[in-house]
Amino acid sequence: MITNVLTISLSDSVGWFGIQADVKTFTALGAYSTSVVTAITAHETDLYTALSNDIVISQLEAVLATTPIKYCKVGWLGNEILAQQVGELLSEQHQLKWVFAPGFGLLNNKHGLAAEKVRSNVFNLMKKADITCLNCEEAIWLAEYQYPSNFHEMKQLAWQLMKNGNGQLLITGGNWSDEFVIDCYATRDSCVELAAKRDDTPVVGAGCSLAAALVVYLSKASSPLEAIRSAKSWVTRAIHHSNELKFDTSKGSINHLFGIPA
Repeated sequence: MITNVLTISLSDSVGWFGIQADVKTFTALGAYSTSVVTAITAHETDLYTALSNDIVISQLEAVLATTPIKYCKVGWLGNEILAQQVGELLSEQHQLKWVFAPGFGLLNNKHGLAAEKVRSNVFNLMKKADITCLNCEEAIWLAEYQYPSNFHEMKQLAWQLMKNGNGQLLITGGNWSDEFVIDCYATRDSCVELAAKRDDTPVVGAGCSLAAALVVYLSKASSPLEAIRSAKSWVTRAIHHSNELKFDTSKGSINHLFGIPA
């Protein structure tokens, strides 16, 4: 039986991140994708239009009423009321496990929210999510912490953020090594160091797609750590195959379709 999965996020017109990247990831990994759009963006512009809370919630209720969902990714939610409503609806689905990856909203101000409000929204959702995914830049901004220069400092950053959440935390992109990129998977009891060969290919959306891949692998793996390792391996290969895509820009997308015959 094919697994049904859900993404709740914004739309990126070029498909490097957001809903489009999530749907490609889900499909490439053999899951059936459903989606809830929270905002519309025009790629590499300042245009950002949030959909009304009513429209977002109506989409979510329609998905939950028609499709059994056990695994979900939640991306950027544009205001406190929406974050509360989505969090409550998902929490009512007792079989549901969800990954929270708020990336878009943390390091830009297209949405116009004050920093304190963004932090409050994120921390409230971290309390409900099973796993939260952040890159290092997002993590240090949230925690108001210095950039880690070794794994010990990365663990300290993780512990600082874990005070605001009840689940598990994956921080990616520790870049103090010339050879490896270091990630940190933190639970209440431990921190695990995960290293991957550095690949400086200029791509956008790897973190977004990592969280989406994690949603699918959670449905297949025997543990969250195994799912994280599998998701990281898949994204690494998608980055490696990014040269098979063409864009008229200095950066590009990971290749979500590398395993699908042309």
